[in-house]
Amino acid sequence: MSVYTSLLFAALLASVTVLGPTQPRLLKQDASYTKTQSPNRFPILTPGLVLGRANPKQIKVGVILGRPICVVGADNSSLRWLRVNAKTIQSIGALCYVVNIRQEADMAVLSGAAKVNMVATSGQVLVQAGLRGYPALILHTGAVK
Repeated sequence: MSVYTSLLFAALLASVTVLGPTQPRLLKQDASYTKTQSPNRFPILTPGLVLGRANPKQIKVGVILGRPICVVGADNSSLRWLRVNAKTIQSIGALCYVVNIRQEADMAVLSGAAKVNMVATSGQVLVQAGLRGYPALILHTGAVK
């Protein structure tokens, strides 16, 4: 990984807008959801990350991450994955990146599924680091689960 990519990755971690957990809603937006992101920011798509594609066991993060990261999209498979892995994600304090999302209302549904902090952001820097698919959990060292 180049120095530029490492700096980009560090900047991404330092500058994201984090959305707190909310109560789960399957069909409509949670009324307690706080809109903190510009509506012009959506959709967010990351062409290099594909739902269900296999990942390497390790990606090249260049530095030890400040906290684990989970990577999901706004889709039914990611929603199921979040529900199944919620306790693990919560216990390790992971921040979830939503890398493929069409509308802001989907953030409330995803955040409520695992009750963890989430941010809608491009995952392009993760693609550059070697990640190929989602959902995924990336540990401090870059190990992918």
